[in-house]
Amino acid sequence: IGTVAYAVSRSSKLLEQQSSTDNEKNMVDTEETRLGTASTALPSPEVHDVMEMIDAAYSQCQPSGTTSSGLLISNLSSRHTISSSMGSAFSEGSAIAFLFDELCYAVRSGRLAEPIRKYLDQKFQEEFEDAFVGDFTVLKEGKTCTPTIDLSGTPDNDVSFAPADSDDLALVNGTSTNIIAPRGEIRFSIEGPHPEVYVKILSLLSSYDVIERELLPVQLCPMFRLVAALNDTRHGGCGLSELDAMLDCPMLLPHPESSKIQFKDMPSMQQWVITSSYFFATCWVRELINSFIYAGAVVPSNGSTQSSAPKSTLSHEFNATDVRKKIVARLKALVELEEELRFTCSRCFVFAAPGLDILPAPKELLDDAIPDDVEPELALGPAENALSSNGNKEVNAAAKKQASKRAKQKEKSKHKRIKAEAKHKELLCSRTMAALRPLDPQVCVALGFGELSILSNEENLSQQLSQVKCIQVGGPVTTLLLSLLENTLSNLLADNRVASFKARIGKIQNNDSSLEEESDNPYKVERSTDNPTSIFELSLASCDSSSRKCFDMLDLYLRCGVFASLFEHLAAITELRCGANRQANAEEESDLLRIARVILSCVRTLIGSTQLTRSRTGKLFLSSILSQLAEGDRNDHSFSKPPCSEKIKKMLSNLFDLVQEVLVGADTVDMDFVMDGIFCLD
Repeated sequence: IGTVAYAVSRSSKLLEQQSSTDNEKNMVDTEETRLGTASTALPSPEVHDVMEMIDAAYSQCQPSGTTSSGLLISNLSSRHTISSSMGSAFSEGSAIAFLFDELCYAVRSGRLAEPIRKYLDQKFQEEFEDAFVGDFTVLKEGKTCTPTIDLSGTPDNDVSFAPADSDDLALVNGTSTNIIAPRGEIRFSIEGPHPEVYVKILSLLSSYDVIERELLPVQLCPMFRLVAALNDTRHGGCGLSELDAMLDCPMLLPHPESSKIQFKDMPSMQQWVITSSYFFATCWVRELINSFIYAGAVVPSNGSTQSSAPKSTLSHEFNATDVRKKIVARLKALVELEEELRFTCSRCFVFAAPGLDILPAPKELLDDAIPDDVEPELALGPAENALSSNGNKEVNAAAKKQASKRAKQKEKSKHKRIKAEAKHKELLCSRTMAALRPLDPQVCVALGFGELSILSNEENLSQQLSQVKCIQVGGPVTTLLLSLLENTLSNLLADNRVASFKARIGKIQNNDSSLEEESDNPYKVERSTDNPTSIFELSLASCDSSSRKCFDMLDLYLRCGVFASLFEHLAAITELRCGANRQANAEEESDLLRIARVILSCVRTLIGSTQLTRSRTGKLFLSSILSQLAEGDRNDHSFSKPPCSEKIKKMLSNLFDLVQEVLVGADTVDMDFVMDGIFCLD
């Protein structure tokens, strides 16, 4: 913290000096441009001083006394050491991860001098590539890699590609001599031109080197987050086109078969490697989506009829349409990875996510029990068996009674163990999923992507709803995004939303952590809107910092058509449940009601928010939200005139009718859905 604060304070002083020089020369420029021009005018001794201090902090954050452990696979002692301590060094990498996050705050504040930014970008891009990225090589004729990377559907699908690293190739081929490494596979390659690189996740977590196995994985997401912030033009970078290759590169992960039924029969070391691989892969995919989602949101700006991403997020040679498709592909991969992680982490008793201790197994799972294949009559003591063989009827009766008693105790103990095991698995899963890197609230804009739309843009809503057989509502990706939107709106529009510094150092898990991070950025200087002209800008200028962040997020949702997507889902659910062509069976009905409950929760949060109903700015947003939510109008998003009360009342009436039709249009035994609908109507 001291190092980053020093870098920011020195940069600020140097920029002030440069600003004074510019003023003397009658050079009028914006602060962002001054930041760029300072690169040639900053005194090199001060810049080098900051660079050396960052280098020193980076070096000091490395754990002391850490050396490679047990590089010889045949060494039994090193094998035992690894088995008894895997994961214990995760916490040793937290200091470096925190340094990356703190530097990211400084970059996002826009208060680092350009030479320092360039130094950080070059340094950590090179380190990231060296530590986490592997190259592919084209296999020569006659050589095979089983299995090679899946390039079905690509222009070069007749060419075989394989990892250039021999150890990684051995993992993929199943010929590795590493006893803790399961078989690997290059997974989640996006359809298109063959990728040039892949992310080395399995090879790191199956390494005998403790630095590679337990320190580097903890740095993966924070380091990339810093590099992405340095390249994001919103923060003074050259554009994310420098990094978009990472969005479509696959990962070296355990083979999918390893996360199925055979997982329980694997050695505990391999179980740990598989579970930790899925944990860090899930974090990695979430970080990729967080980094590219804003740049991929191609949205019309206020008052514009032309679709374009916010100019500050893009650079030339950056195709936002392709990015959206890749983000949707990554969302699908995320859903699959989370399912595999839930399966493995609930069955791996030796894994604990970074920052957590291993959860002790309940005593019921540790108690010795009579094997299931032993008959109750044979589960007697030696003396009892001897007496029963003498033909004494009284003794035999007592022995049978004792055997029956033991059988009942065994059955009771078995049920107790099953219940304890299920509870332990649920706790393991919940604490692991809570430790994942959170999705940014901006990811909700993917609901407005054409790739996830339930309706095509060529036909109007009524025409398509009449063909309900072609409509697919829900799905794992949509369900994930709707749940994220529900949590985001609840946190965003809460009356008493408080940010905590503890959230920055990982002590508090929060679904809305991105908003808290930005509001708790100690290096950021809030600036009021310069010369507000429109009603929208005038209204925002009168809001406090917390409200402006809330309205900025809602503005992004509106421009991406998120609330129009909610309307389309509600209308489609109504048609599928209540229309003339009703098709839903019991299972489909349950899925539809589950999605409807999430949407109804979002509606209740929006309509019940005092922030939207009791302020001038809030009513501006409420009018635009209702235009999408009650009428499905994606085009009418402008703040050119104050909202009309009569129009708001009419849209509220339309929304009431839509919710009422969803609720009473068909019979249901799901009382939770019924009560949610009643509360929403109320």
